[in-house]
Amino acid sequence: MKPFRGMPRFFVDVLDGNSLLKDELGIELDNIEAAVSEAVRGAQEIVAHGILRNEDRSGQIFSIRDVSGKQVATVPFRNALPGRLGPVEPVPNEAPALKEGSPAAQQKGAPRTKERPVSVISGS
Repeated sequence: MKPFRGMPRFFVDVLDGNSLLKDELGIELDNIEAAVSEAVRGAQEIVAHGILRNEDRSGQIFSIRDVSGKQVATVPFRNALPGRLGPVEPVPNEAPALKEGSPAAQQKGAPRTKERPVSVISGS
């Protein structure tokens, strides 16, 4: 009989400029994807609370570590914001052509963009 192994534990540190607030307790979650989802939700809540207090928290970053201390993902708060509030990165020119006369085609000079929410660090 195999011994029972609990769920993996993840530690979610907060990076704010040159400051680091280390998570000493951690949280047990199913996998890295669940840890990232929790971090995204947490970042959204913190930014929303900051807005209510007229404080900009969007520059902070969650750094997620596994139990060995290895960083497995990062969640910049700004990237957790919905729609145009979050950052975007240009999409290569291979993007499909716009239908002539469409509102988007009328804004030809505007770069095409796509959202990039988080960074999961793959291990070797």
